[in-house]
Amino acid sequence: MSRSKKARKKRHIAFPLCVVSCFLAIDFFAFGLFFELTSRSESHKFYETLATRTVQPSSASAVKMTPQIDFQNLKVTCPSAVAWIYSSGTPIDYPVVQAKDNKFYLSHRADNTSNENGAVFLNKSNSPNFTDDNSILFAHHLATGDMFTSLEKYRDQAYYKEHPTMDLMTPSATYKVELIAGYVLDGDSPIFPTRFATVEAQEQFLQNARKHSVFTSKVQVTPKDRLLTLCTCTYDFDNARLAVIGKLVKQS
Repeated sequence: MSRSKKARKKRHIAFPLCVVSCFLAIDFFAFGLFFELTSRSESHKFYETLATRTVQPSSASAVKMTPQIDFQNLKVTCPSAVAWIYSSGTPIDYPVVQAKDNKFYLSHRADNTSNENGAVFLNKSNSPNFTDDNSILFAHHLATGDMFTSLEKYRDQAYYKEHPTMDLMTPSATYKVELIAGYVLDGDSPIFPTRFATVEAQEQFLQNARKHSVFTSKVQVTPKDRLLTLCTCTYDFDNARLAVIGKLVKQS
C-alpha cells in the first residue's frame, strides 16, 4: 500500500475517533451540568418544603412577624438543627445545623443528605445555645440566590434600611438580630473570635468591622451584648468572604 493511501486511512480513522471524543466530552459536560442543576433544584425544594414548618403571617399587615418554629418536628428531619435564621422579605429562611467538622455542611443539606448546596451551619466551636460573645453562621453564595447570597445586597444602603434586622429562633429563645456592619475580608484570615478576652478586644473587633462596612448602622453595642456573624463567599478577590454582623436582642 502506498504511503498516501496509508495516510488517508489514518486520517479516516483519526476523524471518527476525534468525533467520538468530542461527543464523549459533550456528554460528560452535559451530565455534569444536569447533575448540578438537579442538585440545586432538589436543595431549593427541600428547604422550601422545610420552611412550611414555620407559622407564616396570615395577613399583609403582619408580614414582619417572627415565624414560630416547631423544633420537635424539625429535629425529626434535621437532627442536628440548633436554630432557625429568618430575614423577612429575603430568601434567608433556613434551619441552622451544627457538626463537629465545619466542612460537613458545605456539601450536605440540613437533613445530612449529600448536596453541594450545603446548609446554614453554626461554627463547630460555638455553643449551640448562642451564649458565646460571637456566634458564627456559614453558608454558600449560590447562583440561584439561595443560602446567604442575598447578603451581597447589603452593599446598598437602601437595602440595609429595608432589612436592618433578622430573626434567630432557638428551642429556648427568640432573638432579633440588629445588624451593625458588613465587610469583606480574606478567607485566609483567622476565624472570627467566639470569645473576647477583654472589653477592648470587642471594641477593636467592632471598630474594624464598622470602618470597612459596606453599609452604615447606628446600632449601639455594649460589652454585655452578644453578637451573631453571618459569613459567605464573595468575589471581590480570590478567597474573599463577606461577613455581616449583628447583635442578639432577646425577645420576651
